[in-house]
Amino acid sequence: MKNGLAVRKKQKLNMRTLRRIMRVAIGVVWISLMILAGIAAYSFSEMLFATEAPPKYIFLFIGDGMGHSQMTLASLYKTSVLNEEDLIMNSFTSIGLSHTGSGESAITESAAAASAIASGINDIEGRLNIDADGVGHETIAEKLKNQLGHRIGIISSVNINHSTPAAFYSRQESHHNFADIFNQLVNSGFEYFGGGGTLGRPDDYRQVFERHGYIYVDTRHDIIGVEA
Repeated sequence: MKNGLAVRKKQKLNMRTLRRIMRVAIGVVWISLMILAGIAAYSFSEMLFATEAPPKYIFLFIGDGMGHSQMTLASLYKTSVLNEEDLIMNSFTSIGLSHTGSGESAITESAAAASAIASGINDIEGRLNIDADGVGHETIAEKLKNQLGHRIGIISSVNINHSTPAAFYSRQESHHNFADIFNQLVNSGFEYFGGGGTLGRPDDYRQVFERHGYIYVDTRHDIIGVEA
C-alpha cells in the first residue's frame, strides 16, 4: 500500500502468453468482421424489434475515450494475463457499432463524439447536435421521452452541462455556451439530473431548478432523503 493506493506487481509476458494473446486477437478480428456482415444483412428495424417484449429500462454507459482497442486490450489482459473471466460486456447477445468521428476529422472531440451517439450526426467539432447546414437534431433521449413516453435521467462524473451529458438535451453552436446549455437543461423536461455541478449557471440556480419543478440537493444526507 503506497499513498493510499494498492499497487499490483507487474507481470512479465512470456512467449507462450504472447502467442495466446495473438490467437485471441485474430479471433476478435474475425468475429468483428462477422458482426459487420450480419449488420449489413439486416435492417435497423429488424434488429430493434428482434425481442418479444421491449426492455423496461435502457442504460447507456459512455466510457471516456473507450473504443474497440481499449476494450480488446482490457479483455486480453483479464483473460490471458490475470486468468480471470472476460469482461461482462463481451457476453452481451447484441452489439452495435457507432462511428464517432467528427464531420471534419476521424479524430473526434467530446462534443462531436457525443452528438454522434446522441443524435446520429457527425457534427462539426465543438457543436452540439447542429449539422453543417445549421439544422438542429432531436436526440435519442428526447425521442424516447417525446415519442414513447419514457422517463429520462442523466448522470455524469463531470458538470452536468458539459459536452457529453449536454449532447442528450442541447443544441448549440458551441459546447462552451454553458449558460444557454443550462437553460436548455432546465427546460428539457427530463426527470433526473445528477453530476458534478453546472457551469455558467445563474446566481439563483437553486430557485431556477425549483421553478422548473426540480428538487435540488447537493449533500449526501439530502440525496438519501429524496423521495421519487
